[in-house]
Order: sequence, then C-alpha cells, then structure tokens
Amino acid sequence: MRSSDPIEQALQARSTEEMRAALRARRRPLTLLETHRLTKRLVELETAAAVVKIAIVRTYATELLDPYWRFECLLWDVRPEIYQGPYGVIHAESGTELAVVHPDVTYFMLQWEDLDTRLKASVSGIDRTEREDVLTAMTRTLRGILESFRQVSAGFGIVTLLPRMTPFSLGLFDAMVVESEASFFQEAKRRIATELRTRFPAIVFCDLDAMMGDLGRERMFDNRLWQTSRAPFSAVAGQFIVRKLVTYPLLLRRPRAKVIVLDADNTLWGGIVGEDGPQGIALGPEYPGTAYVAFQQRLLAYQQRGILLALCS
Repeated sequence: MRSSDPIEQALQARSTEEMRAALRARRRPLTLLETHRLTKRLVELETAAAVVKIAIVRTYATELLDPYWRFECLLWDVRPEIYQGPYGVIHAESGTELAVVHPDVTYFMLQWEDLDTRLKASVSGIDRTEREDVLTAMTRTLRGILESFRQVSAGFGIVTLLPRMTPFSLGLFDAMVVESEASFFQEAKRRIATELRTRFPAIVFCDLDAMMGDLGRERMFDNRLWQTSRAPFSAVAGQFIVRKLVTYPLLLRRPRAKVIVLDADNTLWGGIVGEDGPQGIALGPEYPGTAYVAFQQRLLAYQQRGILLALCS
C-alpha cells in the first residue's frame, strides 16, 4: 500500500515531477535528515542534466545552506556546482577566485555593517545630519564591491543584506519617530536598488527583510548558531531562503513560464455558467465568491508582470 505521508511518497517518486507533486502536500518544513534522503533519491533518478555554477561571497557562515541549495536545484532538474568564497573576504575575493570559478550566479550574502561600520550599532544613535553621510558612504562601498566583481565576472549577481536580528530599539513605537530606524533602512534599500538599476545590469537586490516578514524574526534566526559559528539562520529559515533565492539560477537553465492557460467554470469562478446562470455562480464579496475574486486578482498581478493569460474552456 502506498504511504499517505508526503515525504515517503516523495522518496518513492519515479521522477522529479512526482516528487514535487508529493512535496506540495506537506504541511511542515523538511528536516535536515529528510533533505539528505530526498537529495539521495534525486541523485538516483539522474535527471539533472543542466549544470549551474553558484558562487557565494559572504561575511557570515553560509555552509549550512549547502544541503538546501543542492536539494532545491536537483528538485528542478538542475545540478549545482557551489563555490563558497573565503569567509569575510569581499573585494579581494571578487578579483581573484571568481575569475577562476566563472560562476553563472553569484550571491553576495552581506551584512549592513560591511557597507558602513556605523551600521553595526543601532541606527537610532546616528543623528539626522550624519545619516546622509552614512547613506552616501554605504552606496559608495557597495559600488566598489560590485565594480570589482564586474571586472572578473559577467554572470548574474544577487545582493542580499542580513536583516537585523533584534527589533528596532523603540520597538512598536519606531513608526512614531520622525527619523525612525525603519525609515532609514527603507531609504537605504531604495538607494541600493537605484544604484543597481542604473549602474549594474544583471545584478539585483533581494530583500531578505521581506522573507523575515513571512517567517517572523524568531523563526528566521538561531542565536545559538550565530554566537557559536556566525551562521545566522535557523533550519526552517535556511531552506525557506534557499527556496526563494534558487529561482535565479533556475531561470538560467529552465524554460520560463510565459503563458497561464485557464478554464472558466469552477476555475475563474465557482459553478457552471451554463447550468447555474450568471447570477448563480460563486464570484463576489461573499464566500466562496471571495476566493475566486482573490484568484483573479492574483492572475492580474501576473499579467502586469508580463505573463500572458489565455482562456481554454
């Protein structure tokens, strides 16, 4: 009898497509042991023909993420070759080892203080006039890092900055302050994004704060690992972050979705128009019609990003 456990079903899968389908039914994150077992099964399936070279330039420990990189890539039929740059080396790394590695994708796993040492302490301690100097210096430092990188690599780049591991010093009242910490970091990220758009084609900023918003700060970090080995992320956060970040190398090796083809009855709305009539279908301000409205709004968001919508009914 086939097991009802999604993990066991995934381990019995005969293709990556079957494994992905089984794992969609799981209700909890994978343990590290499950990740290793599933990776072993993926290697046995021998479906990963495309190779992608991934380099990680970092100022905190990222080795614990390696199992998740490998698993997530193999799950989508891509075999990763992962290079971890020397810990804490940024400028020199971009000009030496990467020239040999020739990565397809390079992740810059940085901390705010790498861009300006004044960001190591609470921003609330930086006065109003000094903030502009910090923002300018921060942008200049990042520019130097990426210019050094571009001299040796034409590959895709993703810049990330480790979120603050502790809440803002004023907590829930931070928004009430004219020069709040939140407003500072929003402006900092805006300037980083502008810098990348205008000066560095094929290098993007990925906001890990948004991922922390999905997970929550307590689930995001493991303070024990941070204090003992400078590895900030919990096991749950590690696989969650990699699952998001791995989309970049996958896009280089897998066809991109360009069209979403939809049925109408019981897809865009609940019920069948030909049987229930326009007034009888579920689509509107009350449940279950609200679910179909939300679905259509999501589809429109994809359309605004350039995905074509087509009807096949």
